[in-house]
Amino acid sequence: MLLNPETGEFLISGTSFSNHSVEFYEPIIGFLNEYAKNPASVSTLIIKLIHRNSATDKCMIQVLESLAVAHNQKTKVIIKWHYPADDDDEELDYVKSLASNINVIFEYISY
Repeated sequence: MLLNPETGEFLISGTSFSNHSVEFYEPIIGFLNEYAKNPASVSTLIIKLIHRNSATDKCMIQVLESLAVAHNQKTKVIIKWHYPADDDDEELDYVKSLASNINVIFEYISY
């Protein structure tokens, strides 16, 4: 996890399948809500989650919605979502469905 409001660079990577995802992501979402009030001119979120669960998915939607607020107001928001190339498009389909509901720029990067 990296949150750098000065540069507008954010990174979420690794595994996220805890039963306590809400408790983990809640302060991050709060941070991003505050950041959206005075964002950098460009905000980039890199997501590279190897494993995640449905609780994480719900939290990620809130993370993306927080950045969409910044995008709608003052900043260009780019989401760089890394997904495994060998997962039969399941992850890519999931991300594209998110992108269709969130008004930010998405880039899909296979690894």
